[in-house]
Amino acid sequence: MILNSIRDFILTCPLLVASDVDDYIHVRVDYSAEETVTYNISEVPCEPIVKTYIGDSTDRQYLFNFSSVQPYNIDADINLANNAFYDEFMKWLETQAQLKNVPIMEEGQEAEKVEALSHGGLMSNAEDGQSARYNIQCKLTYYQEK
Repeated sequence: MILNSIRDFILTCPLLVASDVDDYIHVRVDYSAEETVTYNISEVPCEPIVKTYIGDSTDRQYLFNFSSVQPYNIDADINLANNAFYDEFMKWLETQAQLKNVPIMEEGQEAEKVEALSHGGLMSNAEDGQSARYNIQCKLTYYQEK
């Protein structure tokens, strides 16, 4: 399953921090939690096939959002730190691509790279003003055997 491969890959990121609730790093799939700090990966619909080769093998893409719930308030330093996390996450993805460190895929699939397609940014904040959801869109490029 592609989302599981992406999740396992993202769990290797040293930037991730544990939840305020239970001191565990939560990277959820298609689940939006409210507690800080939690992370979520969700698929973004797209045309998966980028190129088809003779013999029907393909180059493919898988778009996904990586989001998090972070502490948030009127203090600019906290909100700047949240934005800095996503800048550092983008750099981490770039470094992993340069090192050819990619997700481990299922048999017949070979990951080429994971990259950020956007800068991370504020998506919404909680009504109590104590947390906010940030999001960055990413893409996994991979080869699929016939």
